[in-house]
Amino acid sequence: MIIEQMDIAVPHTEMKRIAGALEYLTDPTRLLIGCLSCRLFLGLPEEDMLRVEAHWASMDDLMRYLQSDTYKKFLLLMELGATAPVLKFFTVLEIQGFDLVREARNPSDQLKCL
Repeated sequence: MIIEQMDIAVPHTEMKRIAGALEYLTDPTRLLIGCLSCRLFLGLPEEDMLRVEAHWASMDDLMRYLQSDTYKKFLLLMELGATAPVLKFFTVLEIQGFDLVREARNPSDQLKCL
């Protein structure tokens, strides 16, 4: 899985307009092949910031998206920020759930299973 985080610092006077445009683009992004989720967060990581976070099933899915017209519109919106946007991609190699919590809280149970 690949996680994409896009942070845009937005002037207070433009927050509603830019957030609306980003939300307009997240809806069709969710429908793309390989998109596991795409969400807009207001006020993250700081009050004057907007964050778009998308999760992709594979690098191929992400690359296809980065070449799309929809992503070109995201790039144009990034330029409206008050400062340079921050864009990060995280490659997740392993996902764990409650099994990790059980292992951490009851390490002796793991020995019993061996």
